[in-house]
Amino acid sequence: MDSRPSQFVLISHDRIIHVSSRWSADSPGFLVFRALLLTSGPATLARLVSHLCSALQPLLADQEGEPALRLSALQLIDTLLEDQDR
Repeated sequence: MDSRPSQFVLISHDRIIHVSSRWSADSPGFLVFRALLLTSGPATLARLVSHLCSALQPLLADQEGEPALRLSALQLIDTLLEDQDR
């Protein structure tokens, strides 16, 4: 099996995490991050869990941050955890 797609996702996540401090709920960076996670298969998600935590931890910890972004991040986590296929 070719591993190039998951390597592409890892590269993309590294770039997205770098700018996560500037995200809003409707910013392209957050929307791409969300789409990458929602379209990743179980094996890829397992490899990306540390990237997910690294990107979302500062957003969720920032109580002064945008509430819509924090809510969207929590909904993303809930969606990923509730998906029986992952």
